[in-house]
Amino acid sequence: MGSFRLWLAVIIMALSLARAASAETSKEAVGDLVQLFESWSDSRLDTIQEKAARKIDYESISEMAFGEEQWRSFTPAQRSDLRQSLRQLLQTRYYSRWHRLFSRSTINIAGEVKRGNDSYVKSFIHDGKVEDVVIWHLHSHKGQPMVVDLNVNGKDLVKRLSERLHKQLKKRGPEALVAWLHREAYYLPVDRYKHYSDSQ
Repeated sequence: MGSFRLWLAVIIMALSLARAASAETSKEAVGDLVQLFESWSDSRLDTIQEKAARKIDYESISEMAFGEEQWRSFTPAQRSDLRQSLRQLLQTRYYSRWHRLFSRSTINIAGEVKRGNDSYVKSFIHDGKVEDVVIWHLHSHKGQPMVVDLNVNGKDLVKRLSERLHKQLKKRGPEALVAWLHREAYYLPVDRYKHYSDSQ
């Protein structure tokens, strides 16, 4: 019996070490995302979006943007619709812009700070004489770090998104908000997004 327990303990330890060895760090996850957007091409758009979705937690972004209490007040169908529409909105609005920024800039990934299940990776993006400070907020999902927020020069992506969503929710209600988000995500022409998003 003692020998069996010893072997069981050894096996559990080996599995734990294997998982730890294979787990990606937050800095590595950020680096992978940066490389992914640098390699952007329209012919690989679906592949890039699918790979990015493995590094970006849209479920958590949606809940953070609405707040936990409000998010839980939506029906499961509404949450699914909102999550998909928010994902499409971010893909349409930001992915091509991130490609343009990352492909022409020098990016230095600096320190990483851990706070419980969350980590914050600081990076510096140099575009000519301009330097932007980007802090990536990640949390662990099934043992892998996933991005849930970005802060660029003190401007928080989810906070700005939250302000717009709550304004529209108050104005339209949940059902009409889903329809509005769907229109924003799917029907606003891509070439209008730079001006549109900069004006918000």
